[in-house]
Amino acid sequence: MIKKNSSTIINFLLLCALATLFGGCSCLTVKPPKPMETVDAPDKLTNVSYATDEDYIKIIGDRLAKVKTFTGSGKLMITGSDKTDSATGNIVIARPDSLRLEGFTSLFGKAIFFLASKKDRFAIYVPNDKKYYKGRNTVENIQKILPIDISISDFSDFLLGDVRKHDGDKFKIKFLEDTNVYKIYFYGVDGSKRELWFDPALKVIKKCAVFDDYDELKAMIKYSDFKEFDGHLMPMSIAVKFPMLDTRIDVEYEDVKINGKVSRKLFNLKVPKKAKIINLDPQRLM
Repeated sequence: MIKKNSSTIINFLLLCALATLFGGCSCLTVKPPKPMETVDAPDKLTNVSYATDEDYIKIIGDRLAKVKTFTGSGKLMITGSDKTDSATGNIVIARPDSLRLEGFTSLFGKAIFFLASKKDRFAIYVPNDKKYYKGRNTVENIQKILPIDISISDFSDFLLGDVRKHDGDKFKIKFLEDTNVYKIYFYGVDGSKRELWFDPALKVIKKCAVFDDYDELKAMIKYSDFKEFDGHLMPMSIAVKFPMLDTRIDVEYEDVKINGKVSRKLFNLKVPKKAKIINLDPQRLM
């Protein structure tokens, strides 16, 4: 387990992850936290004609399907129960299975952590502790370092603002007349639940709530300030709240780059000299 003095690292990584849950960017400007407010209704609905609920699910699933790579950097504002911290970070995604995150202090640019995930393996290096964590890409291993119940593959989708139906998910849809958005409920086979607020005019997700199998709210994410890149609308402003952690993060993005060339070497995190290697995989009894 990571020591207490690494809690800031863990919170930052968690927030950078789920907060970017749906954005992508480079060169971000942080704004002061704003109250979590309801989704703004579009001025009017245009060219909206879907035959069935399944059509909405397909639109959500296909919305960012052509985004194969993403690179960005940005500044994050992390607000806890007693203080507010800021940090900068770099994000690289190569879909469907590769992610790299780097975190640095805002003041001097000192490295806080490096994370790389590729296919079924991931690694995290924490320079301050000189510890290198590695293991299979499972929720159980992620939870040994981060207080979240989510796979890295879902995490990568969240960083792009992409929330899709999982295999085996059941769903229902209802229209919210007061805001002209559709609320979509995904019910996982594991008992988890996700709620999405989908704008049929812009064809974007405006808000997402993630619940555990006890129906406890784990994260509430709001997306706004959408901007088009290569034919894809991406959220430039993201606010994420983690009720169980009494923490929230606010991010603003710009200069997003998608579908550029990305070296696969970025997703192989080398073990630094003098680093202590910690294997997160369960050890077999002899």
